[in-house]
Amino acid sequence: MTVAPRIIAQANLPALCSFSSEEAPVLRLILTLTSSSSTIKIPRYASPFWPVVNALSIINLQTHEVVQLPRIDINFRSAAAEGDKEPSVVSSSATTKAQDEDYITLQPDVPYTISLGFRPFGHELYDSERLKGLGSDKYKIATTLGMHLLQAGVEYEISVREGMKLGSWIEDTPSGQDEAAERDPIPIDIVNSVKFHVEA
Repeated sequence: MTVAPRIIAQANLPALCSFSSEEAPVLRLILTLTSSSSTIKIPRYASPFWPVVNALSIINLQTHEVVQLPRIDINFRSAAAEGDKEPSVVSSSATTKAQDEDYITLQPDVPYTISLGFRPFGHELYDSERLKGLGSDKYKIATTLGMHLLQAGVEYEISVREGMKLGSWIEDTPSGQDEAAERDPIPIDIVNSVKFHVEA
């Protein structure tokens, strides 16, 4: 590649998210590879987009405070909380023998969408008090992205986290011989934030 590739990232949610709706709102993370003539592969479990919660930031527009989202590393341990000053470059020694499903494949200028339900735990906020006494479920609830982290009657703004870079990627060469080499991190550009309202 003669031109350094870039990735445009955007988070999207419905304008209205309800705790009482029959189906969970769908969160979409849309990635688009630009400034590249070649397809790239990203090791899924060594990317800043997995788990998806690691890539997002949510702001309470009523208080203008950042929602404390969980940060999970690839070993399923709790990572730095929102607001901690740590580098956001994720790198790994990727192997070319992994299965295709272990990769996120980005083609030039073709949007790639990661979708997941946004209400995995119940119909109301799990605040710090409610998390007490939940035993093993406490960890699962506290480290999963969903409406249980938000309050009804409040408007929020969601976006991809600023300052992220992709540190591990593989160029899909015409010969089919993918090579996991040390490469310059790919900058991740944020398109825009999206506002959404939460209701009971």
